[in-house]
Amino acid sequence: MRTGALSLPLLSVGLEELLAQGDPTQAEPLVWLKGHHSGIHSAPLFSASGYPAFMSRFFRSLGNEPTSEALAGHPILILEGSFSDDALLKVHQTLNSWVSGARVVILLGNEAAYGNDRPEGYLDLEAEILGDNPLPIIRIPGLPAQPRHLLGVLNHLLLYGLPDMDEFRRPTLFFENLICDRCAYRGAFESGDFVKHFGQKEGCLYLLGCKGPVTRNDCATHHWNGSNTWCVGVGSPCTGCSEPLFPTHHGLGMYGQLSHRAAGVRTGWIRHSESLAYTALGVTAVGLAIHGFTKHSLGQYQVDDSEES
Repeated sequence: MRTGALSLPLLSVGLEELLAQGDPTQAEPLVWLKGHHSGIHSAPLFSASGYPAFMSRFFRSLGNEPTSEALAGHPILILEGSFSDDALLKVHQTLNSWVSGARVVILLGNEAAYGNDRPEGYLDLEAEILGDNPLPIIRIPGLPAQPRHLLGVLNHLLLYGLPDMDEFRRPTLFFENLICDRCAYRGAFESGDFVKHFGQKEGCLYLLGCKGPVTRNDCATHHWNGSNTWCVGVGSPCTGCSEPLFPTHHGLGMYGQLSHRAAGVRTGWIRHSESLAYTALGVTAVGLAIHGFTKHSLGQYQVDDSEES
């Protein structure tokens, strides 16, 4: 049995059962470094059930200074946000020191996890800091990242060690299933019952650019902030914020419609309309090519209609 399957029921219920087990023999050392744009990911944690008690009982914060004593403890290192490459701030040096001594690095939020849309003058964490270091890396992407995902990963590290991860090093506890496969509107997707404009309350949001068919996350089943709602639940298409291609999605942007092939749409009229569009585009391209070739060919044979002297 996979370790992820063992811990999922505990993580779904909450942290109370773990807290009830009593104090650990030794609190885990933890370092949490925050760069720019970091508050969006850590702020929701403070409203998460059991968070303060869990962190204070099972983890020991080491601060930001990488002393020899702190590094000797091989802490869990959390990196959140974007980090400046300003030599005066010694960020590069500080990050390298912590990475060299950490036992695992958690990249929290899209800025740290993927580095997309990184401003000029900011570090590429994977290329410039993590590099070829054999240190285990866990990505917890999202905009913002789910508080439950971070608590779940920390919980898993305490109980079982490293979680199972996918090709992007995201924990499969939370990023194994496609949004679309667990969505309440999956039946509407299969039958072709699509919402055609914003404001309609029932139906699949595929035509409005939903990225659920290509996004792996558990929003559809666990929702947000301990509530019963999530993006699709309030009528907004999934933007695929936990995917490496967010927000461009191969040029589609957050609300550009996926092709029926990428989304796996089985509805006939969608497939046929796209096929017709591709055919028309192909015919147009061929026509333009023939026109250009003909014009080029005729251009080589100019008729001189001037009067002979």
